[in-house]
Amino acid sequence: MLITALEKEKQQIHHNGRVEGKREGKIESARVMLAKGMEIGLIAEITNLPEAQLLPLKAQFSVKEIEKCCIRDKNCQENKDEVYGTTTQSQST
Repeated sequence: MLITALEKEKQQIHHNGRVEGKREGKIESARVMLAKGMEIGLIAEITNLPEAQLLPLKAQFSVKEIEKCCIRDKNCQENKDEVYGTTTQSQST
């Protein structure tokens, strides 16, 4: 079957879009894992992303992103404290 140049280009564009979508999905997953306090080495192993690409992601976290994750997971305060170097003081009665 002969594939015209236009069809070949269309296939390449489709392929590139799928590859980029997968990469963006991995990056989003890595952000969530970082917010949950997972180690970068483990995240790199799971996502197959290089650690060098994950380090800037960790640095880009804003308080809003961390707190958004904490809304979903009430037990993530310790991770938030670790990322920001703060401590949570529990109130004792």
